Amino acid sequence: MRGPEVAALSSADMPQTPRGVLESAIAHLPASGVALLRPCPGTASPWRVDYAGRRKREMGRWIQERLEPSLEASARHLTDRAPCSAGPSLVLTLYREGIAAGLCVLWPREGAEPGGAELGEAVEGLRGSLEVVLEVEHGEATYFGGPAGMLDAELARSLGRGDVQALPALLSLVRTVGGADIAYWGSVRGEVVEVERHLGARDGGFGFRLPLGEGVGGRAFASGSIVEVPDYRNCQYRYPGVSDVTDGERVRSTLAIPVRGSSGGGAVLYVARRSVEPFTPAQRILLRRVARSVEHAPGLPTAPRLFTTQDVDYARLQRSELRKLTVESARARDIESWLERTIGGPAVLVDAGGRPCAVGNLSSLERLEASRETAEERYLELPLRGMGSGSERGHLRLLPSLELPPEGWKDFFEDVLAACNVVLDRMEQTHDRLNRRRSRWLSEVLEGRSGRDARRDGNRLGLPVEKGEVWAVSWEPGSTPDGDSTRLAMLAEDLVLDLLGDPLVSLDEGVGIVLLRERARGHKHAEPSAVRDALLRYVGPGPLWLVHGVTYDSFGDLHEALDQAIGVVKRLRETGSEPFVSEVDSCGLDGLLEHSRISEDLSTFARRMLKPLLDYDAGNGSKLTETFCLTLTLGSSAKAAGRLYVHENTVRYRMGRAQKLLGRDLSLPKERTALTLSAFSWLRAAADDVTQ
Repeated sequence: MRGPEVAALSSADMPQTPRGVLESAIAHLPASGVALLRPCPGTASPWRVDYAGRRKREMGRWIQERLEPSLEASARHLTDRAPCSAGPSLVLTLYREGIAAGLCVLWPREGAEPGGAELGEAVEGLRGSLEVVLEVEHGEATYFGGPAGMLDAELARSLGRGDVQALPALLSLVRTVGGADIAYWGSVRGEVVEVERHLGARDGGFGFRLPLGEGVGGRAFASGSIVEVPDYRNCQYRYPGVSDVTDGERVRSTLAIPVRGSSGGGAVLYVARRSVEPFTPAQRILLRRVARSVEHAPGLPTAPRLFTTQDVDYARLQRSELRKLTVESARARDIESWLERTIGGPAVLVDAGGRPCAVGNLSSLERLEASRETAEERYLELPLRGMGSGSERGHLRLLPSLELPPEGWKDFFEDVLAACNVVLDRMEQTHDRLNRRRSRWLSEVLEGRSGRDARRDGNRLGLPVEKGEVWAVSWEPGSTPDGDSTRLAMLAEDLVLDLLGDPLVSLDEGVGIVLLRERARGHKHAEPSAVRDALLRYVGPGPLWLVHGVTYDSFGDLHEALDQAIGVVKRLRETGSEPFVSEVDSCGLDGLLEHSRISEDLSTFARRMLKPLLDYDAGNGSKLTETFCLTLTLGSSAKAAGRLYVHENTVRYRMGRAQKLLGRDLSLPKERTALTLSAFSWLRAAADDVTQ
């Protein structure tokens, strides 16, 4: 039920939130009246009642006459026939932290059954919204002294004066309200968010500087809106340098709340957890209220000027330039640059998912969106249609400083959109053609193609064939709509090409490969974590794994290097495990076993060591091999029994039988090591067989 839910979460005036939820319920449900009742012990009135619907004054008296000290007794009386409705009421018990804390009474309109399908899920949506209201009211009473109270005024004034004790007190309150592990304060100075003060950080020197419009906090202040990130490790707002500092604190779920100062400046209030546990609606409301309580405090830094337009020489507006781009260009940035000169303001092409079509344009897009609120009358968003179809491929977003269309060019918008479509088509076709050739060549190498022709084809494609390092990137297959896959692959290829000097080649099943050539002395690659963060900014959010460090010294070695890197990154994705960035040598035995030659040798070794068990199982239909291998790799018969769904005594019996068949003594370190390695290899091969 969207209406009441939105009312509960977005109401700016917190004391009016219950009334807003109830009035929204009346507008969206077949109800003639709805009431929220909750006990208020220790006050002049033992019950707090809010009502929306027909005959308000009469219903108010009717409800008060039926209230008893207990929720149960009151609920029974409220089922009586009421002035607002001829039918029976629906009484819902509301809970806070698992304890009954209030009642919602709904009187259906004539003809609507209380338990009928017409109300259905909408009633449960209303219940959820009102339970948020109860949680917020409890928080208000706990932290603000009730719905009419605000954060201590002296604390707000002390914060504005720069009192060294004020900020820790505020951050302590924020941690408590949000159930957070760490809270930090970023002052906005000039065009930078500067974090120096924190509470809960393990590193006493925790802090960073972030440009406005970048990262989580920079976006929050530039847009004037709360930015919530369910998992910082896998979000698209990671910023070089800042993400390293934040990852050092193991920050995951994060809220960034803008705080406006009296002179238009302000700060960013960060609230974060070290676990992936998004904040509840009530926590978001209360945290926003804390931030609003200190807004406009004197002494907060002055806000920067976020955007300025440029003067334009209108004589440069010539159709011939646009025609030339239409005929020759295969770059979105070319047409954006022409437009910016022509209209005297920003111009960004975005795809259907709202991502910029040109790498490096994310900041420009965010600045344009940040300026939208203050220049709504000038903001334009023009739809782009796919050539030869009616499907939407994206938009052209503009903030011109000139009146459009220009005088003497009445078909300006039509001509520009047609040129954009032509350039984007050419760009996608060029990329798709080259990526398909590279992808096909890599697939052939993985299948065993070698020789002079294969080496020559790789060189023609601009790939380092003879010597280099393989990086493998993996994401969840099917996480990208089919229509977006080509544009996202194009963005990722250009991004990696800018950072590393070599392209990302997309393969099937959510895997991309970079063949990284050696750099001249003194020239270093971008760090793997920085490459992953940059990819997340454009193609996130979502889990993204990157494996690096698989080297090859000849074309003959490339097949094994590719096989190992792809195997490791796929296994990390299948298990959903961290780290998200790893060197292949740090992946332990899994990394070693993805090396095809080593894996094959170990599989042969395992089959030879375990042959007596394998033969026995084949002849008797038993599971001695699986039991033996699980017990060794898991380290105990109890864990193996849990995995096999059998009694622990059954596992012990099978282990005794297996050791007799093998004729090996597990008490000898050498024997136990050999058999454990065989067990690990056999289980891994068996799991791969099941997957295939």
